[in-house]
Amino acid sequence: MSEHDGQSEGATSTESVADGGVAQESQQPVTETPDESVTDIINKESTKTQLMVIVGVFAGVGIGMGITGYFTFDMFASGEEGVDAMTGAIIGIAAFMGVAIATPILGALLAVRASSVLQSEPDNQVFATVGAGAFVGHVLAFILASFIITQQLGEGSGFEFGEMIVDTVLAAVGAALASVVAVYLVRNQE
Repeated sequence: MSEHDGQSEGATSTESVADGGVAQESQQPVTETPDESVTDIINKESTKTQLMVIVGVFAGVGIGMGITGYFTFDMFASGEEGVDAMTGAIIGIAAFMGVAIATPILGALLAVRASSVLQSEPDNQVFATVGAGAFVGHVLAFILASFIITQQLGEGSGFEFGEMIVDTVLAAVGAALASVVAVYLVRNQE
């Protein structure tokens, strides 16, 4: 009878060492559980930790880009009609586009990092983690950056925050897709 008989796959066993009786734990390879739901995966402790890291970095970048856009806009737009106002509008648009362009790239980079941390976890868990993290992170970063930048615009600017939410959620799919593809390529590079 082997020392692993009667244990389920993925269980930890304790083996004693002949020289001193020190116990070592050996971990069986992790197998994928096809019947795990996304909710089950998201509720795992390792997933929660990586989600907090991914979303936290996105939030920090969103705040940073918002502050940068706010003060850049302030530098060029004095609120007067003419060239200064036009330059400020161009800077504001560039700041919004910077956030939109940066988030899929940031998502892919964070996904590769999370994949490394979760290397012993099944693919479906890692894909769900990075996809959900990038999706939520993109939405949060864009909302934070947009809120900060639009504080310069004032009322009557024609900017509709509510309308932007739908486009932001749709764009978040791109960030999530970039993250999942990056992890897939890294994990299947053989």
